[in-house]
Amino acid sequence: MIGQEAAAFKTRLESLTTRELLTLADQSGIDIPPDLDRPFIIRELLDNAWDEDFSEPLAEQPDMKTVSLPKQYHITFLEVLPRDPRWVFAFWEIKIQDREYYEGMSRFEGYALRIVELKDGKAAESFVIPVETGDSSWYVGFPPGGGMFRLELFVRGSGVSLAVSRRFTLPRFLNGGEEFLARPLVQLSGAADFAVLRNIDRASRLRV
Repeated sequence: MIGQEAAAFKTRLESLTTRELLTLADQSGIDIPPDLDRPFIIRELLDNAWDEDFSEPLAEQPDMKTVSLPKQYHITFLEVLPRDPRWVFAFWEIKIQDREYYEGMSRFEGYALRIVELKDGKAAESFVIPVETGDSSWYVGFPPGGGMFRLELFVRGSGVSLAVSRRFTLPRFLNGGEEFLARPLVQLSGAADFAVLRNIDRASRLRV
């Protein structure tokens, strides 16, 4: 699958619903893990189509070209990948139609990530990180207390929530405080200098 044929197949996949994508994967004999996100299902289908087309010896495929994945999937989503007990990598996409609508509003003030701590399944404390309109990812730092959290991507000014991540849990350090911060590896990480700004710190400067 090369050239225009690959581009057409990619466009067709992006136009299908998630249920249709799963049906197509099942028909192609692709084992899709539970809760796999839509962009990764599309990538699996693209990879499978590529493998089928180039199962012949390379010598018989002189015009072989790679199929590049799209920079955008034209859906609005937010995902988180915990890196370690203190840091989480968040990445997101805001589809073009949503961007045009919200950024065209007179009260639009940009986007932000809201980090919400969950206790007994309910929202407790939270803090907010403003992000630029061109951003699509961010490293989020957490205090050493651990706990359960979720991230929300929302529109500043209107407070509209665009996407919410799955809940995730960060471990609680058993030997925290000064003893933990004195460890050489922790000092190298810069954790001792990291400060978390919570809503109460921003109330006079940021409307959410």
